[in-house]
Formats: sequence, C-alpha cells, structure tokens
Amino acid sequence: MADDGPPVDLARGDRVGGFRVRSILGWGVEGVSADVVDEFLGVRRVLKAYPAEGYWIGRLRHVAEVFGALSAIDICPAPIVGGVGSTDRGVPLAYFVVERRIGRSLEDMLRQRWSENRAIDMFESLLDRVSRVHNVGWALGDFAGGNNIVVINRRPLFIDIGFPEGAAARPTYGEDFECLADIARLLAQQSRSTKLIQTARSLVERSERRLDRRSLFTWRSRAPFA
Repeated sequence: MADDGPPVDLARGDRVGGFRVRSILGWGVEGVSADVVDEFLGVRRVLKAYPAEGYWIGRLRHVAEVFGALSAIDICPAPIVGGVGSTDRGVPLAYFVVERRIGRSLEDMLRQRWSENRAIDMFESLLDRVSRVHNVGWALGDFAGGNNIVVINRRPLFIDIGFPEGAAARPTYGEDFECLADIARLLAQQSRSTKLIQTARSLVERSERRLDRRSLFTWRSRAPFA
C-alpha cells in the first residue's frame, strides 16, 4: 500500500453502480473522491472509490459505517449506497456514495480576516461538533487547517474524515484537541484576538474534563495549547 493512497483507475465519464463521474475531486490515503450524478434521479453526489481488494474492501466498509454513524448527528454527509462493482470500462472498484453538501471551505476562510466575535462563534461551533463525535466514542483524526471542513449556514461539516493508516490505527481525542488548537491559533491570527485563545483554552479544557477516561481510545496527555 502506497503512502499516497491506493491506486484507483477512475476517470471522468466512467459509470459505476448507476452513477456517472463528472469530475475527479482528488486522490488521497482514502482512495479517490469524485463528483458524480445519479443517472436515475439526476442528483449530484460524491463517490469514494477504493481498489476491489480484501484490505481496501474492509477499510471501505469501516469508513462507510463511521460516516453513517456521524451523519446521524450531522457531522458529515450521509452515505447513500455502496458496494463492489466495476466501471463500464471493466475496472473493478469498491465504492460508497455520500450526499453532496455545498459550503465554503474553512481552509479558505481561515486565510481571510475575521471579527473577534465571529471567530469565537466559529470555534465554539467547531468544538461543539467535535464534542458530539467524542460523546459517541469516536475521534475525527487530522483536520488541522480545516482542509476537510466546509461551512454551511455558519455551521462546520466534515466532508472527509482522516483515518490513520493501518488496521489497528485509530484517531485519538488528543489529536482532535491539537487540531482544534491549530485552528484556534489561525482564527486568533486572522482576527487579531487574544481573547479567542483564552476562550478556546477554557472550552477545550472543559471538554477534556467531560471525556470518559474509560474510552478504548488512547488518551494523549500533551496539552494542545502548551
């Protein structure tokens, strides 16, 4: 398995499982993401494709299950359908399809100027989302810099989830808090706010205290704001 993700032969115009590929959105550790259209309903979706091999089929099922659980609490797009099939060119794929949710990239927004109040509101909303995930016993993984988050009606939505590589690897609560600290620093820089860092530190510490220490997930004790 390559470090830059699995090899997936998917191209514009391909058809798989009743969906036609409009464009390739990107390649990554979690396979290929594509903008697709449901040829029956005419609705645009996002398809995530993996090689049709044992390890990747198992990984896809796991990722799809997590998407399903987290979409129920409005953290990420809901999965629509998935399976193992072939494109109309005969290329075998494992895939699942999720809702297409349109919003502004938080990564892009973090390059702009923010008012102090708006920056604090955004951080509180993001922390609320992360806390919801922790409350159901999961952690999100790498979202530093906001590259996998879109903002819809001032509410952040995770359009992708950064799972660590390896069958036994899991994201940790500590990693999530470090990502939150990273985003807090960017918001503070763009809003020129010292209050934001103080508020973020207080809110994160409160969330840490609420965590169930009996969790199966590894706890990393390094303070994210140190």
